[in-house]
Amino acid sequence: MDVGGGSPTILIFSDSADGASAAVRHAEAYGGRVAATLPLTGSLDRLDPHLPVDLVIIDVSQDHGEPLDELLRRVDRAARHRHFSSVVVAAPDVLDIVLARVGHEDVDLVVGRDSRALEEVIADRLSIEGTVLQGFRPNAPPGTSPLPVMPPLPDTLTRGLGLPLREEREAYR
Repeated sequence: MDVGGGSPTILIFSDSADGASAAVRHAEAYGGRVAATLPLTGSLDRLDPHLPVDLVIIDVSQDHGEPLDELLRRVDRAARHRHFSSVVVAAPDVLDIVLARVGHEDVDLVVGRDSRALEEVIADRLSIEGTVLQGFRPNAPPGTSPLPVMPPLPDTLTRGLGLPLREEREAYR
């Protein structure tokens, strides 16, 4: 995946062609680059904590049992660790399942295939105000490098400021 290409990278998991198509259409309309559109089955093998992904969209219309449960838990953990933002589009029949496993504010929920709501959520997530994306600067001149990442403060300095010791980023598997 080309993270420095200027467009936020999006990974889409869906259990229907209609859901995948809607997610791709809205993501591309707001400047996102869809890295892959994959079925929900086997999604756990593809959601790697080391992949540079800015947004994960999950479109689910039916219960897939434990694989869906684990995918939703991973997405929630990834949001808690600020790995990427997520949007879950859930049919009313699976809403209880989604709500039981996802609760972080960086995971947006769209109930049903409400095109307008999905459009708004994706637009928000792909805007610079909605999320801090990996190297994404919508108004940067062409050929500009991604934003530099500030290294963490040394533990000795944070102790002197009365701040907690630096925490290492955990994998969300």
